[in-house]
Amino acid sequence: MKYDVIVVGGGYSGGRLAARLSDDPRRSILLLESGPDHPSAGPIHMASEFAARNPEPSRRRFDFGAITDVENPVSADAGVAYIATGMDRDRPASQWAYLPNIPSYWHSDWAELGNEEWSYANVLPYISRLENDRYLRSFAAGFIGSAPVPIHQRDNWPPWQTAFHEAAASAGYHGASRPRYFSTTGAHMLPTTISTEMWTSAASAFVNEHRHRLNLTIRANTPTKRILFEGTRASGVEVTTMGETFVVEGEQVILCAGALASPQILMLSGIGPADHLNEIGLPVVKDLPGVGQNLRNQHFCAVEVKTKPGLNLKPDAPPIQTVLDYTASRSDPHNDIRIIPSPLPNIGGETLGTSGVVAINCVLDQPLSFGEIRLRTDTPGESPAINYRCLADPVDLKRMREAVRACLKLLEGSSLNDIVDEVVSPTQREMESDQALDEWLRSNTISGESPYGTCSMGPPHDLMAVVDQRGRVLG
Repeated sequence: MKYDVIVVGGGYSGGRLAARLSDDPRRSILLLESGPDHPSAGPIHMASEFAARNPEPSRRRFDFGAITDVENPVSADAGVAYIATGMDRDRPASQWAYLPNIPSYWHSDWAELGNEEWSYANVLPYISRLENDRYLRSFAAGFIGSAPVPIHQRDNWPPWQTAFHEAAASAGYHGASRPRYFSTTGAHMLPTTISTEMWTSAASAFVNEHRHRLNLTIRANTPTKRILFEGTRASGVEVTTMGETFVVEGEQVILCAGALASPQILMLSGIGPADHLNEIGLPVVKDLPGVGQNLRNQHFCAVEVKTKPGLNLKPDAPPIQTVLDYTASRSDPHNDIRIIPSPLPNIGGETLGTSGVVAINCVLDQPLSFGEIRLRTDTPGESPAINYRCLADPVDLKRMREAVRACLKLLEGSSLNDIVDEVVSPTQREMESDQALDEWLRSNTISGESPYGTCSMGPPHDLMAVVDQRGRVLG
């Protein structure tokens, strides 16, 4: 069968696009997902139930390539990246936090870079349609910080997070003195995609209510091997399912496989840096040097803290409910540092921190360091070589050093005296000098779960751009 549109990837972008496109009954849509499907969105309540029901959540493993930058190695723990499969409703890693549609979170003025359709004013109405929280809507309407957050979120805060919030207020961070309010700077509550105390996933939010449509076909456990072309026009995809390979034709192919898999599929299809494709032995359909380049991600490190005996960490509460946002000293990006108290040993942990060890996660939100994704072989399904080059830029290292010192300063606050027993990591020796702290950072900083940049948007004169502002692959 030939479809009007083939959407590769059933995550937040692919699931939403497929559902929206199927609104037109004359248009046939095929949604391809490499991971499992979840047609029945059974309730997943708070974090403890999630951990109990999902000891091994469905996810795709990506092995990192050899790290050759001896001066800036990533930690051993960052040797493997696990990326949640798109429609996996039982993997809420990327569903904890929601950044509202307010200007301070619109980090880059993309319009000034030649993408005028992506100005804040143009995009705001569409983002607003995705929100169903009246408090967040009031912020978008110009009442930032003036409306209280839903009471149940604040009242259920674990004492660890309440004490952190109060410590930030005492330290004078702007916005922290209003604990029941969402703010854009300082310590504030963190909006999440938890609705009526249940996780919201890509499948339950966007796909399931439309799967009955006859013009929407969903094929899970069906990895895409490559895009097929007639000249420079996409004509379909080659997929595998149940051990067999099939060709599916389509008038249009929309690639939504994420910042790691999308460039891999493009390069396997002959779109990417010509010298690299020739090296691998792949025929070149279009020489696009930016494919797989400009790999960026949030950088994380965890200041681990042992709590006083008997402290109830409230494992049934949402794991992250308050954060501290601020701008590093002499930093151009606004709110480039985020500090998050968490009941997990680190923010990417798989189990809840019931052992009395909690973490303050230091997050560098807009790193200058960037890496790349390259193919190892011409075989689809084999993990690409991924190198994030975490903290390669000295400015990133300086900003993370400042964030860790800010964390330790907060721990000296009186509100945390009944909470904190001792700091486990970094040790006093690792904090005694900038050089010692830098060594600790290089060994303990990992990339986050939000990679981006490998298929950059830009105008034709941008030599590293991969798609135009309408998402069309250049050329």
